Amino acid sequence: MIFPIAHGRGGEDGSVQGLFELASVPYVGSGVLSSALQMDKDLAKQILKSAGLPVLPWVTVRCEELFERGEGKWAEEIIEELRLPVFVKPANSGSSIGISKADDLASLAASLKEAARFDDKVIVERAVDAREIEIAILGNESCRASVPGEIIPKVEFYDYQAKYQDESTELIIPAEIPDSITEKLQDIAVRAAKALAARGMTRVDFLIE
Repeated sequence: MIFPIAHGRGGEDGSVQGLFELASVPYVGSGVLSSALQMDKDLAKQILKSAGLPVLPWVTVRCEELFERGEGKWAEEIIEELRLPVFVKPANSGSSIGISKADDLASLAASLKEAARFDDKVIVERAVDAREIEIAILGNESCRASVPGEIIPKVEFYDYQAKYQDESTELIIPAEIPDSITEKLQDIAVRAAKALAARGMTRVDFLIE
């Protein structure tokens, strides 16, 4: 029985899950399609939105279109649609690699170019001043949600260094939020996991304004 706990491409995007399927090796967690969908931030957001779940407004840019029209032109259109500040992310990446925050036209254009180094599709999301809450899900068709935990980084946002190197990042479990909000988040977490066909073990992240 394999516990695939590797992050990023090859580990959580359905690739290694497909290898296990071909080799008839049992493994824990979501299958090929679900893993691929969860890894792709653009497709995952589309599915969650169609399921009636709350997602931040976003714009998706394919890198070939980015290079054809230029980062500056795209940055102008994104600002008009989403306003500033925004976060720019490779659609298929993890651990905050390639992610940056943009506060003006020049930094947005640079962020688009940087994110495009890591994937052929980039998403831009409206930035919100929010608390970062996580909930774990265990189970398959019948699943249960954990108590919420809160992440409090000491930097502007929860970047790679804050996740893996900065010991000042605080993890508070359970998060200090009202019971009514906890119940609402647990319900949304379960619905999100089911919408993306997640299995076994899942983590659902929230930004709470």
